[in-house]
Amino acid sequence: MSTPQGAIRLNIDSQRLEFFAQDRWYEFATDSPTLDGGVGRGFIAGGNVPGGKTNGIQSINFATLATDTAFGDISSSRGGPAGAASRTRGIVAGGGTPSRVNNIDFFPMTSKGDAQDFGDLTSGRSMDGGGLSSETRACFAGGTTPSNVNTIDFITIASTGDAVDFGDLSSTSSQVGGVSSPTRGIFLRGNTTLEFITIASTGDAQDFGDLESTAFGCGNGYGNSIRGEFSGGNPSTPATARQSFIFATKGNSTKFGDLLVTRDNHMAASSPTRCIIAGGTVSGAPSNQIEYVNPTTSGSAVDTNTTFANAPSGAAGLSNAHGGL
Repeated sequence: MSTPQGAIRLNIDSQRLEFFAQDRWYEFATDSPTLDGGVGRGFIAGGNVPGGKTNGIQSINFATLATDTAFGDISSSRGGPAGAASRTRGIVAGGGTPSRVNNIDFFPMTSKGDAQDFGDLTSGRSMDGGGLSSETRACFAGGTTPSNVNTIDFITIASTGDAVDFGDLSSTSSQVGGVSSPTRGIFLRGNTTLEFITIASTGDAQDFGDLESTAFGCGNGYGNSIRGEFSGGNPSTPATARQSFIFATKGNSTKFGDLLVTRDNHMAASSPTRCIIAGGTVSGAPSNQIEYVNPTTSGSAVDTNTTFANAPSGAAGLSNAHGGL
């Protein structure tokens, strides 16, 4: 029996209402308040810093662009972790100390404080940005153990416990970027390949399309619930391009503007109207600069005139207002 147009159901995996139209299910849009005047807060955790690695958690208010460089600490100093979050709980997974760790930490994003133990990944690995999430589930993909892997793990954010196998990327990759809508996760594997998963289910990633230009080492993605982006890239192939795509429609990215500088191994964090791109290396040197873009509007990034401490690269980026919520 075919599903009638306009039918409504409760998705028991995501716990969200959906309606049927044009031969597919869509989530109802909801008004979900976030912290800091309804605009939200972004976070950077861990990462490589001049002279070593850090366990610091730093935050930025999307509305005011004010930073808190001493929000708390994750359980160990490490580079290359992945980040994910619900509206209230931040997740930081994996990384290298330099040996790869399987630790998953969590912390409340409503108040300052140190992270606590959540559980373990299925293997210790460094992912350099390969995390994404909906409100209920976080997924972590790829990385090095030190061998390159194609593993995708998932956790239920509101609980604690070890990660469970979700499926695999189509190929192994040392660096993977992640960004999501409430239903679909997009992983950037390697230089240009985009692959997608349905977050509420399990299974192997499928082909989504390609980036317009090479962006190896561009860190995690950012965006709102409609549009995702990856930006920047490795200095050996200098890139400033904002490369944008629509979550609901498979296909290649299109250029949407530019960053201020050629930046790689940076982090990003999102709100519906303002996304920050920060840290990493610029022309081979550590950078603590923070720039921002509006994910709904094409154009060049804007300097926030604020900074994070210690010029981190390869850090986890996450927020309580990203497009997957």
